[in-house]
Amino acid sequence: MIHMHRRTALCRAWLLLPLAVVVGCGDSRPRNTGVSGRIEVSGGIPLGEGKLVLIPDDPAAGQRPAGATIASDGTFSCYSASGGRGIPPGGYKVMVSFASGMAGPHPLRAAFKKYTSLESTPLRLDVPQGGLSNVVLQLQDEAG
Repeated sequence: MIHMHRRTALCRAWLLLPLAVVVGCGDSRPRNTGVSGRIEVSGGIPLGEGKLVLIPDDPAAGQRPAGATIASDGTFSCYSASGGRGIPPGGYKVMVSFASGMAGPHPLRAAFKKYTSLESTPLRLDVPQGGLSNVVLQLQDEAG
């Protein structure tokens, strides 16, 4: 009878081992959190196209580049580099990207040139653990 209990206990321990490994070896990167808002140009006019590119201040802290597609009404919702919803908390520099076509560079690229480069963009997002909603990013065109 003792031999049977020992074997049952051993089987239970063996079955619980994978659970202990999964729980003990979790991903140490911070969880993604939602970031959404709108982007507008002078006078509150929505920027109705383009993409946002978010470059982390500290990639070693588990942050990766992220992005967002700007909708026609100027709204955006950030997604991670893997395409999942939300981004890890932390600081990001924000660039704006415009698609180029066969006719050459997008016309908005010249008007908002400083926002298209990591070195010159003044846009930043500091994302807390709980995320951000209703963020408003404002662009000033090069002429004004």
